[in-house]
Formats: sequence, structure tokens, C-alpha cells
Amino acid sequence: IFDLDWWIARLVISTSNQNHSELGFVPSPRKLQQWRVDVPREGARRRRAWSLLRKKTISNAENHQATESEETPPYEVVPCIRPICLVGPSLKGFQVTDMLHKAVVDVLTNHFKDRIMVVPLNTPSLSPTFDMTKLPSSEVEKIFEISTEMKLILLESENINHPKQFARSTLAPIFIYLKISDIKVFQHLTKFQGVNRKDAKRQLIFAVNLAKCPNDSFDLIVEENTLATATDQILKFLENYWDATHLF
Repeated sequence: IFDLDWWIARLVISTSNQNHSELGFVPSPRKLQQWRVDVPREGARRRRAWSLLRKKTISNAENHQATESEETPPYEVVPCIRPICLVGPSLKGFQVTDMLHKAVVDVLTNHFKDRIMVVPLNTPSLSPTFDMTKLPSSEVEKIFEISTEMKLILLESENINHPKQFARSTLAPIFIYLKISDIKVFQHLTKFQGVNRKDAKRQLIFAVNLAKCPNDSFDLIVEENTLATATDQILKFLENYWDATHLF
């Protein structure tokens, strides 16, 4: 923070083949709010002059359109460090997905040690596709507060299964998708784990639907065949993100 009106900021780039962007200034939410108060006043003065030359109906339509435009915020304040969400290959709460996630989390915590925090997310619903915009404000504030420590934050919850759950959330998490491209391999894994037919079908349907998401729904898609290569890819990605957010 530079002062109450201007913040020092930069574009965070997590991929290793791009240079870090330069530091610059962005208006703080307080400054933006002041602009939103001042600009309509100036706009009202201009519209009064303009109304002398245009018909009232046209002027009213333009005033309404201008008001709608002015109410659109230019950006949202998100956590200093974007929290990390692991999703895929299917629903959490079932053995195949949970075993894979546990293995990845163990590798991440062993590698990053005190640079990462595993944070349980308490949701008021047990729905596997709970809308995260309905999180209690205390949970959202908790993530924002933890992010000021500038450590990696791994969100842990059986309710986090799909990127669309955070589509309108200010938490803006990093989504890492553990993907099994060959659906037959996934079916074999569920059968091997002794999953009953009903649960296996439910997991299969969700895995197929998740795989249909556009690639840009995720920050990283991991399709490696072994745990070692998969975790190496994740570690490299997160180390790059760490470097991008810790220049000093």
C-alpha cells in the first residue's frame, strides 16, 4: 500500500516462460468510490447541457445507460495470495479422488513446509457443488486475513469440486485440475477400489462433466500418468507462482 488512495501492484504471472511485469499504481477501492461520486456529478452537468439539444426521451435513455455503466466496478479486491483448490478427477468424498488428493497434499506440504498452509473451509451446506458466493462472511474474511501472511493457501473442503462454484466469488482461487483423460482408466480405478455401482456411476458422470469444462477454467491441468511426474508439474507451477508474488 502506497497510501489510502493508491496501491502498489503488479500483474502476477505464474508461468516460467514469461517475464515478471513491472510494479505500478492502481487506485484503491476508496479512490474508486470517490471517482464514482464525482464522475456522475460532472456527467449530470453535461447531460443538462446536452438535453437542450436532444429530445427528452433520448436524453433519458442515455442517462439510464450512463448510470448502469458507472455502477460497474472496474475490479474486485481479491486476496494477496490466491488460495489453491485441487479438483478432479471426480467428486471428493469418494476413495479414488480422496486418495489422489491426499498424496498430492502430502507432497506439497513436505516440499513447501512453512511456506504453505492447509486451511479447512467451513461451508453451511454439504452440497458437492455449493455456491461459494454464499460462504459466511467470516470464512471469506478468514482467507483474506491469512493471505496477508504471504504464504501459499491450500483450501480443504469436500464441497470444492468445480470451478463454477467460485465464478462470482472474490476469493479468486487457483484451480489445479487432476485429470484422468481416459475415462476407462477411471472406471477401472473405481472398480478396483470396490466402489458400488450407484456411487461409481455418480463419480463417472461428474468426471465426464468436469472434463468438458473449457481449459481456461483451470490454472493448471495435470494429466501425467504417474504421481511423481504429476506432483513435479504442480510443484514447478507453484514455485513459479511463489517467485512471482515474492520479489522482495
